Amino acid sequence: MILTSYNKGLLAEFLASIFLVLRGYKILNKRYKTKVGEIDIVARKGNYIHFVEVKLRKNQALAKEAISYKNQVRVTNAAKIYLQKNQKYLNYNLSFDAISVNFPLRINFIKNAWGE
Repeated sequence: MILTSYNKGLLAEFLASIFLVLRGYKILNKRYKTKVGEIDIVARKGNYIHFVEVKLRKNQALAKEAISYKNQVRVTNAAKIYLQKNQKYLNYNLSFDAISVNFPLRINFIKNAWGE
């Protein structure tokens, strides 16, 4: 069976979610869509809310390159909307993270991939 790019992306997000859960993160939302952008994963651990961008690429360098400034702005703006709608998290620290999924299976977690 050949996976489409869309399905490969879903698989990468699923693997990233498992990776986070196994490390003690609670997944709050997946594929959180707003009019200004989408957040692949919203997770909580301790007093941090993590807004995670997931990229599926052949290697980590290509995954980092894929998180453009425009992409960062979209996720950051979507995070602001998320916090407006989920005000119980307003006093939490924020982290904008990235997870790259590379095949054969390798997952790289980049905490604080960009600033607010």
